[in-house]
Amino acid sequence: MLGSLRFRTAAAYILLIVAAFAASLLDVDRSILIAVVVTAAVAGILSLAIGSTIMRPLGQLARTARSIASGNLGERVVYLVEGKIGELNVSKY
Repeated sequence: MLGSLRFRTAAAYILLIVAAFAASLLDVDRSILIAVVVTAAVAGILSLAIGSTIMRPLGQLARTARSIASGNLGERVVYLVEGKIGELNVSKY
């Protein structure tokens, strides 16, 4: 029974189906990996851009505050922005 042509043909057909399924899973895994890497890269670039946009005016405010604290009372901030950072900037005068 195991040596019959019909059994060997069926086994070969099943192996072919399993191999094709495994190959398609590898393609899906590769696609998922590529999507994860691209998403991580975009998230990193966006976080750097947004972080520098937020930190630049805060850094300027901190430098000005240290200068005023050290006695330079004529120090002024020239970098004005809209929103909460701008309100913080204006409220310190």
